[in-house]
Amino acid sequence: MSGAALSSLFTFHELGGGISLLLTPSEKTIRGVLKKDPSLMVNTISESSDIINLPFVRKASVFLLGPGLKTKECPILPLPKEKFCVLDAGAIKAYQNILLHEKTLMTPHTGELENLLNTKIKSIEQGISLTKEYTKNFKTYILWKRHSSFLIDPNGTVFLWETPEPKLAVMGTGDLLVGILSFYLSRSFTIPEAVQLSFSLLTQAVKKSKGFPTASEIRKLLAKGNN
Repeated sequence: MSGAALSSLFTFHELGGGISLLLTPSEKTIRGVLKKDPSLMVNTISESSDIINLPFVRKASVFLLGPGLKTKECPILPLPKEKFCVLDAGAIKAYQNILLHEKTLMTPHTGELENLLNTKIKSIEQGISLTKEYTKNFKTYILWKRHSSFLIDPNGTVFLWETPEPKLAVMGTGDLLVGILSFYLSRSFTIPEAVQLSFSLLTQAVKKSKGFPTASEIRKLLAKGNN
């Protein structure tokens, strides 16, 4: 799904995220990026061992893996402990049961969380309990995306975003969210701060719309709000 990668990338840039490099297996995605802005850096995914040694990758402050990728397409990298790393979509299952670090954030919706935990979630309490156990064991943050979302840190502390916005319940908002998260993390906010700011920004943007906007319309509202 090349649209997912493009949506995350353009959201990051339209907020003022700065320089980026997009690596993708999709020629369609490469064409889409270069059509939008020929100055953007984009390339095909190379061997995992080569990616981490690319000059730009070594300088980057944030890694975002997953939007638009199938699990089998996602490279497994030794994620540097000094860099923020966001694992979304196909990257969530790809990094299942791998010891990570406390600057890593997984962003599953309920179905993806069930796949990560290898179990059906039958209640909020059960979901939180199992997620707390996972974050402690694998040293990662997990943002469980629902109508009221939970952020669980590597110590098992739970943060609740309890202001659901029905207008955000459209396909593609998760791609916007990880683009926004990457922007705030690139500005050295902590993961809890970045999550709070990202949800606030998305919520304020959709409140300006009439009716229920699409993800692309929400992205335009985000860009307007940042100007």
